[in-house]
Amino acid sequence: MRIGILGGSFDPIHKGHVRLARMAERACSLDQILFIPCSRQPLKKEAPRASAVHRCAMIALALSGKPNWLLDAREIERGGVSYTVSTLESLKRERPEDELFLLAGEDSLSTFARWRKPDRILKLASLVVARRMGAAGQGRFRAPGGRIVFLRPAPLDVSSSAIRKIILAGEPLGALVPPAVEAYIERQGIYRRSR
Repeated sequence: MRIGILGGSFDPIHKGHVRLARMAERACSLDQILFIPCSRQPLKKEAPRASAVHRCAMIALALSGKPNWLLDAREIERGGVSYTVSTLESLKRERPEDELFLLAGEDSLSTFARWRKPDRILKLASLVVARRMGAAGQGRFRAPGGRIVFLRPAPLDVSSSAIRKIILAGEPLGALVPPAVEAYIERQGIYRRSR
């Protein structure tokens, strides 16, 4: 099987994540996509604002009706700092015959050299990168053996941090998150207070 892996804080999951998954699914003929929320990202100073329970609930709502898109909570269950290489290694042990595709926004490439064992990541999975306005471009990044795919057109240029600011300001989200996720955020009162 061809398995897409989309990791991150998902704080909250938004339509940019969904569009990236849909584009990668088509471009790479993926059989399944795993959405893997992190426990804590190593290159971010702050922990996610929403609890792991809320982030997983929002992901599950966003994936409803998409049977080949699955929530995988292994990083949350493992706890501590989440490293992509550890997750890919565990997936490869479980699914040695499967081909792995790591889905990421282009902005991630600017820090990719600082990720834990980036060379090992590139041996375990092909990178599938969504273009992002203002991000470090593909001209500054090369993967050995052509194991990188740049998606076109660009997914929605939206970020979870921008969504949190909109919520904190009491402004409407418009179409930035799936409707079920917006209703959940409203019902649970998530992101209403700043730290």
